[in-house]
Amino acid sequence: MAVQSVPVEKELVSSYLSYSLSVIIGRAIPDIRDGLKPVQRRIIWTMWEEGVTSKSQFRKSAKIVGSCIGKYHPHGDKPVYDAFVRMAQDFTMRYPLVEGQGNFGSIDGDEPAAMRYTEGRLAPIAEELMKDIYEETVDFVPNYDETLVEPKYLPARFPNILVNGTSGIAVGMSTSVPPHNLSEVIDAISYLIDNPDATLEEIMKFIKGPDFPTGGIVVGDLKQIYQEGRGQFTIYSRYKLEKNGKTTSIVFYEIPYQQNKSKIVERIAKLSSEKIIDGILRVADESDKRGIRIVVEIRSDSDINSIIAQLYERAGLKENFFVNMLVIDGIQPISVNLLQILKSFIELRKDVVLRRTNFRLAKAERHLHILEGYLKAIDVLDSVIETIRNSESQQSAKTSLMKKFGFSEEQAQAILDMRLGKLTKLERDTLLKDYNETKQEISKLKLILSDEKELKKVIKEEILEIKQKYGDQRRTEISTKPPVDVESISQEFKIVVTPDFYIGVFGKTERIRRIPVRSIFFASEDFTVVSNLGKVYRVKISRIKSWAEKGTPVKSLIRLSKDEEVVYVGPADENKFLIFLSKKGLTKKFRLSEVYDLTARGEVVFEPQEGDEIKDATQCSEGDRIFFITKKGMILGVEESDITSRVSKAIEISEGDSALCVISKSEEDDRIIVATERYVKAVKHSDLKVQSKGGVGIILVPEKAGFVKDAIFANEESEICVTYIKDGKVSFKTFSAKKIPVMTRQAMGKEIVEGEILGLGKII
Repeated sequence: MAVQSVPVEKELVSSYLSYSLSVIIGRAIPDIRDGLKPVQRRIIWTMWEEGVTSKSQFRKSAKIVGSCIGKYHPHGDKPVYDAFVRMAQDFTMRYPLVEGQGNFGSIDGDEPAAMRYTEGRLAPIAEELMKDIYEETVDFVPNYDETLVEPKYLPARFPNILVNGTSGIAVGMSTSVPPHNLSEVIDAISYLIDNPDATLEEIMKFIKGPDFPTGGIVVGDLKQIYQEGRGQFTIYSRYKLEKNGKTTSIVFYEIPYQQNKSKIVERIAKLSSEKIIDGILRVADESDKRGIRIVVEIRSDSDINSIIAQLYERAGLKENFFVNMLVIDGIQPISVNLLQILKSFIELRKDVVLRRTNFRLAKAERHLHILEGYLKAIDVLDSVIETIRNSESQQSAKTSLMKKFGFSEEQAQAILDMRLGKLTKLERDTLLKDYNETKQEISKLKLILSDEKELKKVIKEEILEIKQKYGDQRRTEISTKPPVDVESISQEFKIVVTPDFYIGVFGKTERIRRIPVRSIFFASEDFTVVSNLGKVYRVKISRIKSWAEKGTPVKSLIRLSKDEEVVYVGPADENKFLIFLSKKGLTKKFRLSEVYDLTARGEVVFEPQEGDEIKDATQCSEGDRIFFITKKGMILGVEESDITSRVSKAIEISEGDSALCVISKSEEDDRIIVATERYVKAVKHSDLKVQSKGGVGIILVPEKAGFVKDAIFANEESEICVTYIKDGKVSFKTFSAKKIPVMTRQAMGKEIVEGEILGLGKII
């Protein structure tokens, strides 16, 4: 066959689509019918097929994994073993599908032992997924090398997708379904079978909400989540207070789902040692086989509610759970809601029961046909025996029986195979009893096939049997409000932003060392981010991790689009204004309180014209003075009241110049610190003019000093951070504002670092 040339772009598109579909269908997203991903289904099928059931002895995990890989899942052993382990972890699965023996990991994040050391077998509830599989209840497909067959899905007797939940990341999509209580789900299904038009409100009388293996308290708009099949809620740890003489201990005994307990303990200890949370005397992990027990001993004079609220916010004791009910329905991924999942399960059970009934009916009718032959043969036994005796061969005997007595081929063969013991009078009575019972069984089976009510009755009986065998009490509490009023208890944190827009959070009095600073501000709950595309974002401080090396990149906390960059980070003070400055010198004023639903998704507040972008932003109060600065060293000061909510010209931009930054002056500031590529100087505020917006401004730095890199307002008590680059390495130095010489606007400034200056920051 000749080699065919194909454009690489075309081949990439085609191959990537095939790869995406393969990952979505074949790996990451579960089937709505049995709630299993292919690897999970193949593990369970392998164990069932090889007899590794709940009544068998445990088998080495390595043997199970090896059989699964060799027969059905031609991938690496690690992902198969990982899936096997997860199905055995009682802190991962609400109802584990595998019984494990050995070290299968822990809630502290400990890795499981190697597969050669651990053993497993199917849990009893997993066998309910397999029941009736050999009665033509599901379709089978060839395995990867077409030497064996495997089920496309399992004839699940309970809705595993809801009961155990699922999560997975595919190409361009993901799924996340929380686990639920088996008893509640079955009660809801039972009600829905009787009331097909039931509303979500009616169903939620049974299904209160998610039920995690690790317990906790769920707070959120569950109705909307179940209605839309997506959304988020919050899981809070449970705690109790214990008195120990003069001190009190907060004991957390349930933690959010899939949180690492040991890391929670580490975070609490770090928050205490770094004085981010004050009042903690001791932190101890006293967990054992009886359950989780994280003990936080606090000082007698401390505000308990405040400490609890801060721990929830910062220690991982409160976690958001994102729901996206994405499943495979047949051959395609679809988003579903709660009612659709329940109805899909009912349809699955209808199909399984009907197919099983047809299988059993055909089997019963074949059996009845044979019994009729036996009974007829016994009635003319002497003639039958004589006919057989006079036949030359078994084949001629069969033919003679069919011709002489009217037996079918199956009946004739069965008579020839019949033991002599069946010819007794007693055996005839047994055959007659079997015949009558089989006729009754056939009548029942036909009734199921012909009567919808009877079909529903069978489905209900079987799922209620599951509830009786495996149902248990709810572990997770559903609440309309958090265990403590987090919103009413606020603590101010020191927020540090670096020149490359990394962010860290510190205690209010904590000293900032060895960190290049762009800006520092105080905030208790949220902070604001502005992008070059004029979008404003509001982000929760709780999403910032404690400082480690470089902090948290701001862009990882918000949803930036292509070509979008962060240009400003500051507090989210709704009493203040945001002042924008675009590259072409345009400005606009915006009060944060004007947008109530501002979130990390962002909202466009100032949409730049084509070829323009937002260069900077600043916050100010009523009556403040605002200064606009250009790259070539021009500055124009205006009163805050001169800037409106409409886009207008801030400063005239000359040819070859562009707007650089906008800064506001507070009452205590008496000078402006300005830096070019090499020089730094201070200019007294009294040397600056307040003019009308839209003018060219006045010279702040002469052109011979080079392009302006940054400018900030300060006073002589301020500490200034200068970030610079030398020999390709970014460094920084701090200076007292007193050490930076005060000069005229026409002066070039002074070289205070060896290298090219990148920016300035004021350390509070």
